[in-house]
Amino acid sequence: GDAHHPPPPHRPSLRLDACEIPPPPGDGDPLIEHMVVMEDHLKAVSSDLGGSPTDSRRRTMTLGDYLEARAGIPPSFSAKLARFGAVWYARVPPVPAATINEEKKKDAFNAREMVLGSLSPSEIRERSLDAKPRRITEDELRMIPAEKGAFLRVHCHPKRFHACYDADWQAAILHNSTNYVVIDKPPGVPVCSTADNHLETALRFAARAVGRKEDLLITHRLDQATSGVLVLGKTSEFVAYFNGLLKAKSDDAPVYWGDGADQPEVRKMYRVLTHKPLPVGPLVLYSMEQKGIGPRQNLMLKEPHPDAKRCELTVNSCSRITLGSKPEGEGWEEWREGGDAYESVVELGTGRTHQIRSMAASLGAPVMGDTLYSAHAAKQQQQQQQEHSSTQEGRQIALSPSSSSSSSSSSASSSSSSSASVVSAAAAAASSSSPSATEARIVYRRIGLQACELRVIDPSPTGVSMLGAQEMRFVAPLPWWRKQKHADDI
Repeated sequence: GDAHHPPPPHRPSLRLDACEIPPPPGDGDPLIEHMVVMEDHLKAVSSDLGGSPTDSRRRTMTLGDYLEARAGIPPSFSAKLARFGAVWYARVPPVPAATINEEKKKDAFNAREMVLGSLSPSEIRERSLDAKPRRITEDELRMIPAEKGAFLRVHCHPKRFHACYDADWQAAILHNSTNYVVIDKPPGVPVCSTADNHLETALRFAARAVGRKEDLLITHRLDQATSGVLVLGKTSEFVAYFNGLLKAKSDDAPVYWGDGADQPEVRKMYRVLTHKPLPVGPLVLYSMEQKGIGPRQNLMLKEPHPDAKRCELTVNSCSRITLGSKPEGEGWEEWREGGDAYESVVELGTGRTHQIRSMAASLGAPVMGDTLYSAHAAKQQQQQQQEHSSTQEGRQIALSPSSSSSSSSSSASSSSSSSASVVSAAAAAASSSSPSATEARIVYRRIGLQACELRVIDPSPTGVSMLGAQEMRFVAPLPWWRKQKHADDI
């Protein structure tokens, strides 16, 4: 803070080592500053720049000056934050996101209305009222003037990804061609930028490993905690081509590939580590996104629903393995060194967000280490047990199949259909197990999920030109959990 406006006493201490490379241990307490530049603020700190506000020799106050004066952020540290992509700016406060809580949403609306009410008609016409906040660079921080009504969001303690520095990126390169790079993404590394960190990504570290100055381009995603085969583009043409292949695999829209061209094919296989076996064979469920505060989650339904998307996968095999030493971090309560676990090979039929994780959890066998879905799985299992008990009780008093059906129907919480009851139960389970704000900041270093194989087939001239052959197959090494040693081997 400054002499005019000291920081609130409950604010965590500013960690000036939060942007060090490599990162310091731990993330520290989260600290995000939301600021609106008000006219009285500008007057209060004008003396720090020398001269009066009307003095022509007075230097224009920049956003960097304002951060130092209002939030106590030294220029050298705000420059580091800007390099990380942790400073966001808009000329007016944005419309608040639907996912924030009602109190914060009300405050954000009030701040926006207050700013719009203080601007003249010409100032309003000059600014884009619908523009979303954007990252600003270190140079922009020193050059953009701090004007009345401007909005700043500063992530003072960016989330750091230690795995970027622990990984052997040269060994992670599986294929390097003219148009694309294929890597074995280490667990704990985000594929692309987060809201407060666009330096520590697979796009950047893989680019440096192949001698490229510019970041590679995203073609598809793996969750941060998931490891394995990931295709990254070198050109926008390849990205468009590969996205077309993936779109052709989905059931959302057909893709036309030209006269006489065989249909291209992309096949994705995953290794899945669970403490219970997954049933071998095809599986179809329906995914509905659970919107709200906290990390994004998907609910799996057994029956179609207007708001749910069809999810398909096939469990090709499921074998028992022996676990090694327990990994560090949270979420490994089911891990017993020397104990049994199950490794399944799964082929995706559709590619929904968190599909394997949420489908495995819905079967009562969440991916090991997956703290996001394990709580939901426990709630869902409890719900199923209650429904089973209710059904058994109904059967004991049933006089016929029709009366049994009637009894079961009446115990479904007044739902008009079995699909609706599943939706209601799933929503209740998810809402009661929503992670807190603190849990949402946990950096998931790894989970028992690996993209173990990706096969692309496209005999068309375009495919051969882009891929380098009619068929390409990329296989990841053994997953990290196979490399965990027993204590007596260390």
